Parts: sequence; structure tokens; C-alpha cells
Amino acid sequence: MYFALTGEANINTRPPGAAMPLTVAHEHAHQLGVFAEDEANFVGIMACITSGNVIFEYAGYLSGLNHLLNALSAEDIETWFEIRDSLSDEVYKDWQENFDFWRAQREVNIGFNFIDNILTNVVVTVSDAVDTVYDEYLKSQAQELGLKSYGACVDLIVEHFVTRGLLESVKEEPTE
Repeated sequence: MYFALTGEANINTRPPGAAMPLTVAHEHAHQLGVFAEDEANFVGIMACITSGNVIFEYAGYLSGLNHLLNALSAEDIETWFEIRDSLSDEVYKDWQENFDFWRAQREVNIGFNFIDNILTNVVVTVSDAVDTVYDEYLKSQAQELGLKSYGACVDLIVEHFVTRGLLESVKEEPTE
């Protein structure tokens, strides 16, 4: 989280290690004046993949993959499965660890189903309320997409790679 009034970046160190370099780069982008979340994600990804450090490069590509797969899942689930199933065991493990971590943030499992269900409902309700408030905050800061702005970096990633000839042009299918 970047706190603009003091210029501080506070980083949650609990997510999987493969995500940490991108998180650092994203927050550093905010400190350098990149305030929009989609742009901070894009700058973070580009900083990582061009860093010359294999760990940062991997984190950048993994984050880009996460964003691209999230966007693809809503449009073409068959292709999403094809890509997911084509990942190497190592990449799949890191991707799954990240997915499992964030899913677990909304679940309580202390071993008593009745209590777990009640507490999970409370966590989900509070999380949804926090997401709603944060979504409105982002919109009040001229980020029209709100929480969806984090994933909007996909457009920037695709445009970057298409304009450099590193990816075939993505063409819209004609609508009838």
C-alpha cells in the first residue's frame, strides 16, 4: 500500500516469495509518481523483466501471466485452461501458490466446520465492505475502473509487446 501523504510504501510480506519483487517494484513506481494502479503494475512488471536480475525477471513475467490469465478467464475459459495446462511444473507451482494464498485470505479453517463457516462469512462480509470502500476511494482519485484498475495493466502489457513486434497483433473479432 502506498500512503501518498507521507510518501511511504507499506508492503505486505506474507504473500508468496515469487510475488515480492513485483510488489516492491509496484510500490516503488508509486513513490516515483506513478499513481494509477494499472500503470504502477505495468511499470513494476517492466522494471522487473528488464532488471537483469533473474529473480526479478521471473516475478515480472509471473505477475504479467497472472494478469493476462485473469483477463482471459472471463473471455475464453478453454484457452485459459490450455495455457494453464501448458505451464511448466515450477511455474504452475508458483502460480498456484499465489492463487491459494489469496483465496485463503477469505477463508477461516480452525478445524470446527460450524465455527469456520461463521467466521468465513464474517471475513467475506468485511472483505467485501473493505473492497467497496477501496473501490470508491480509487474512483475518487480519478481511477475510473476502481479495483479493476489493477488488472487493467493487461491492455498496457499487450500494447507494449505488440508495438515492439514481440507479440502478434491482437485483433478484435467482427461483431454481427
